[in-house]
Amino acid sequence: MDAENQPQPQTTTDVKHISFQLSNLLALSKDFGPWLYAVAVGTLYAVGFLVLNSNLAKSGVLDVEFVDARYFIAGASFAFFLVCFYLFAGRAVIFLPRWLKEDLERVNRISSTPIWSFVVFTHSLITAIFFCCWSAVLFTSFAIGNNESTFFYIALAGPFLVLYTFDITNWDLRFPRIFESVTIVVKLVAICTFFASIRSGEMLTVFANYIAIFFFINLVFDSFARYKLTADRVTFSGIYSVVFVLGTSIGFGTSLYGKVTSKLGGARPQTVSVGLSDEARNSLPVAIAASPNQSLKGRLIHQTSAHTYVEFSGKTVRFRTADVITLVFTPEFERDFWK
Repeated sequence: MDAENQPQPQTTTDVKHISFQLSNLLALSKDFGPWLYAVAVGTLYAVGFLVLNSNLAKSGVLDVEFVDARYFIAGASFAFFLVCFYLFAGRAVIFLPRWLKEDLERVNRISSTPIWSFVVFTHSLITAIFFCCWSAVLFTSFAIGNNESTFFYIALAGPFLVLYTFDITNWDLRFPRIFESVTIVVKLVAICTFFASIRSGEMLTVFANYIAIFFFINLVFDSFARYKLTADRVTFSGIYSVVFVLGTSIGFGTSLYGKVTSKLGGARPQTVSVGLSDEARNSLPVAIAASPNQSLKGRLIHQTSAHTYVEFSGKTVRFRTADVITLVFTPEFERDFWK
């Protein structure tokens, strides 16, 4: 009877500890309230500036405008990237210490053995990778449109059915070590399916970014758990977090933003037919101007009120916007997700 009732006070203590930490964070947020809003808006604008210009720099475009509403759109695209992380991997990084503690109590309820403690610790790492895979699949499916993640969704059906069966039958409580082993196996199957189905670099790049974000947040939470939560510590952690976010935004702009659909604020180049004035056409290199048609077909990289940047055969050409007489866009076709 005592063994059955023992976890309850610990759970109550954990809830009180989490509530105390949240109350401290809320109190600090009230103190820094006006500054937090200003920092959030400024960070969104700065992130959009870095995302957009780091993407343009890949094509050799240096057209910096410090006041541009498109920076908010680019920042919103990066925010969607972070939201996809939060939905799965973010939830895991928040609750993983608690899940680890609960799993240790469950598998060591009968007898405590070092080998099973090591298995549970390994399971926590597998869980972190599993949820990062899930977030990566979510982002690439919606923002980039990769259908290579279909097999991963199919593999998710296995863990759901198996773990749900254990849950409704209470087998996870009756056979905790079997449940732990089965959980590890089905998650490993899904992870292996994730890596086996990768045919392009986008999903792997997103996964690598999410792993880096996961471990950074884990380090911040670990410092909060080990040391007293003070305004100075929160301030320094906030500064480090802003620097980390800005650095991550540069990586996002360099590696992913140019592949995100424009429907989500991305900068995926659009196929266009460009009609130019005679002066602009005569000034083109011979290799580009040799087209028999009056209009040139290329990919639109960027456009401002002063200049239009179009890529022809791997070369980016800057036109004066006034010299662009017509610009015909080829619609972006929807990708068949299940094909």
